[in-house]
Amino acid sequence: MIAGVAGLAVNGGGGAGGTFNGGAQAGQDGAVSRSPALGGQGPSASGGAGGAAGNPGAAGQTGAGTFGGASGGGGGGSGRIRINTKSGTAMIDPNSTMSPALQDPSMLCTQGIAQVQ
Repeated sequence: MIAGVAGLAVNGGGGAGGTFNGGAQAGQDGAVSRSPALGGQGPSASGGAGGAAGNPGAAGQTGAGTFGGASGGGGGGSGRIRINTKSGTAMIDPNSTMSPALQDPSMLCTQGIAQVQ
């Protein structure tokens, strides 16, 4: 059972900002959250912003280029969660956080019956 304020997330991080001359920001780390990590900013005169990570169950965004091809890095996509239980059905407290979650349409979070081999 995933209960209480517990969380399970396999979110990608945001891409770093692009630059020719330094000063770009790193993207945010993936977190135990349903919100995508933001991309870092590039210096306004020499680089583009990094792409945000994908929404739960989606690929990350590509970085934006604003000057001479110094685009930011792409954001990371979501990973996969598989929960196997004896009954094939996981008990998940509604107060817990899963990302991606069982109800996401992408099938990146699935459940099934545990089998001993």
